[in-house]
Amino acid sequence: CVCVCVCARACVRACVCVCVCVRVRNLFSFSCFSILLVVYELWFKQILVELTSIRNIFLGATIDESHMLIVTSRLGRVTTIMKLLTEQFAVIESMTPMDFLDFRDYLAPASGFQSLQFRLLENLIGVKKEQRVAHQQHYASVFTGKSAEALADSESCATLLDVITKWLERTPGLEEEGFNFPKRYSEAVESMLKEELTNAEKMSSPEDVERLKKGYDRDREMFDTLFDQAKHEACVERGERRLSHKAMLGALLIYLYRDEPRFNQPFQFLQLLMDLDSLMMRWRHNHVNMVQRMIGTRVGTGGSSGYHYLRATISDRYKVFVDLFNLCTFLVPRQLLPVMTPEFLRDLTTYTVHMDTSQSHPSLSNTADFLGMPAQHQGHDPQSSSSS
Repeated sequence: CVCVCVCARACVRACVCVCVCVRVRNLFSFSCFSILLVVYELWFKQILVELTSIRNIFLGATIDESHMLIVTSRLGRVTTIMKLLTEQFAVIESMTPMDFLDFRDYLAPASGFQSLQFRLLENLIGVKKEQRVAHQQHYASVFTGKSAEALADSESCATLLDVITKWLERTPGLEEEGFNFPKRYSEAVESMLKEELTNAEKMSSPEDVERLKKGYDRDREMFDTLFDQAKHEACVERGERRLSHKAMLGALLIYLYRDEPRFNQPFQFLQLLMDLDSLMMRWRHNHVNMVQRMIGTRVGTGGSSGYHYLRATISDRYKVFVDLFNLCTFLVPRQLLPVMTPEFLRDLTTYTVHMDTSQSHPSLSNTADFLGMPAQHQGHDPQSSSSS
């Protein structure tokens, strides 16, 4: 923390020195602009710390259920920071375009394209190289030395999307020998679609019958992409989906049974992941509006196409958890929801005591664990260990 504060103070002093050396006409606007950029970078650093700690908790082969409060708390903090960052563009917009033009030339060739921490953040969440908007230069080409090494490492490390996918694949109830949610859910969908077709055929108007049957065909095709693994993987290849087939079903199970105590916290966590994605997109959107307001469609100081490049980044290709948003497509009415079997409910609520020989006391763990894996006593507090 001390190092970060010293670094921030040094950056602010450097901004003032630049103002004096180049004799910037509008000292106050330049100072405001520079300090705000420093603030952004400091918050990016904190977000990286929080998301890295969450990623590391999910990296383990087993996940202690007691850690869920920690990860939801930290992810909630990240979304709060992101809300703050989206609102701070209003401070920059308090300048007029002429105010910005007074010192814009002194910024070149620096650009927001060169923010290492924002690139690390994108990679950590799960933005893949093939999903990025084509640019006249590779996004990593502006970095050298240790910065380039850090960026390369972030591309090869497990992302938040990777660990969340594996976590969802362990959702209890997906096993064929158990509750077998996929089979029971497909039967519920079949019943829903059959009723939809029956209602369409009852319509008196031929035009209405044709219209509703087309809707039925679209729904049938849509659900087939969920039930047929090959069709799901084709969607992944086209970039339409990110989660694996099994993880998609696990997330859907959590959504449908979110009122169950066992799935309440997982549901809240998935909601926060969507909040993170939404806020990242809102940040991009506010950034685009601010750039257009200040420089119109002029070329960026770093050589990019400026507004046109930034506008292209506001799309689902930069939405890492887009599958969670689309889960609502596959919801079924409550009256058709498969009833949980007594055996499955018992598995979700059964607790046993496991002795840890390295400790002087037994540790309580859930045999189903959080999302299907047996909990293990870790022998340390993840909150304190990550802080150190």
